[in-house]
Amino acid sequence: MAARCPLPSCRLKREIEIHSQLVHKHVARLYGAFLDDSQRVVLVQEFAARGDLFHVMQRLGGRMPPEHVAELVMRPFLEALSYLHSRGIC
Repeated sequence: MAARCPLPSCRLKREIEIHSQLVHKHVARLYGAFLDDSQRVVLVQEFAARGDLFHVMQRLGGRMPPEHVAELVMRPFLEALSYLHSRGIC
């Protein structure tokens, strides 16, 4: 892994480079990144058809049974984390 970048713009560029190379079922794909007319960074990511965790929790009434947390949250999170670690990330 390359040396740490001291400047925020350098760190952001490195994060984009790393993210664009990740391919895992529990990591949203990064298809591209660019600066808009106002010089804001725009990330083009995979669409999450099932939504985010907050909206899943809302649909379930604000609470999840432990077995749902284990299967729908913790297992995918830990699989993604293991993948990142295997790539020398985190």
